[in-house]
Amino acid sequence: MKSLRVWLLCLAGLGGGVIFIGTLTWVPTYLVKIVNLSEAHAGAVSSLMLLLGSFGTPLSGYIADRVIKRRSPMVLIPIFAAGSGCILISIMEPREIYQTILMFAFVLLSSTMWWIIPSILSEWLPMNILGTASGLLSSMMSLGGVLGPFIFGLVLDLTGSFYHGWFLLGSVAILLASPMALSTSKRFIASMLKH
Repeated sequence: MKSLRVWLLCLAGLGGGVIFIGTLTWVPTYLVKIVNLSEAHAGAVSSLMLLLGSFGTPLSGYIADRVIKRRSPMVLIPIFAAGSGCILISIMEPREIYQTILMFAFVLLSSTMWWIIPSILSEWLPMNILGTASGLLSSMMSLGGVLGPFIFGLVLDLTGSFYHGWFLLGSVAILLASPMALSTSKRFIASMLKH
């Protein structure tokens, strides 16, 4: 795979996996220990938050296809929004249920990028390497799903603070998506200058 764009997309996908699966893994524990919900209520709230992301996924596809007619922003915007949301949670330290639900719903909007990411490859690559690139991308996203919960748990174990964990998840996601954002913005600016 010689395409730099594919590797940058893989990094962004890794960041998306870190924040999305990391958040899904630790939200219920946070709701029980910090917000003082029962485990049943924490599970229900987590499910409701994920349901919001489920509605966001087709919406992001529609926006990418019909409104902005580009898919890259629909990968990057949710990752940056989710990363910023996690950092905001780490700063504001919400303890009330409604604040918490609102903030985590914002973070879980990162799920909107899950099905847009593979569709970008069909715009960039010939069919004869599309399967390999899709497999690589899926592996990176899955690796993010492995690393996110582990990193958060390690930080929680070392510091005893959920807020340090949220900050780290947000920072890692933004950091990993930044190279693609820079590359995409350069290409976008160059195309605008040609017109």
